Amino acid sequence: WKRRGRYDLSRDYCSRALEIDPSDPYALGGLLEARLVLEDEVDVVLELTPSLERAVERCLEHVDAGVNLPWALYDLGRFLLLLGKL
Repeated sequence: WKRRGRYDLSRDYCSRALEIDPSDPYALGGLLEARLVLEDEVDVVLELTPSLERAVERCLEHVDAGVNLPWALYDLGRFLLLLGKL
């Protein structure tokens, strides 16, 4: 939905995916992007900090296992940057 400019639907579906798996990096990244586009007044990063920290751990696990590369590294860098850890 994001590619079609439907950030509202992207936000809704990514949010639902995170309810099932709160540390899924792909869903979290999609939710972050959609909310940053749609919600000017909300500090999305601050609100999602616990999810970002869990997703960092998950990305590190993927990197250690050698799976989901290079996306695990991409998401890891993006989340660490947003958390101010890079």
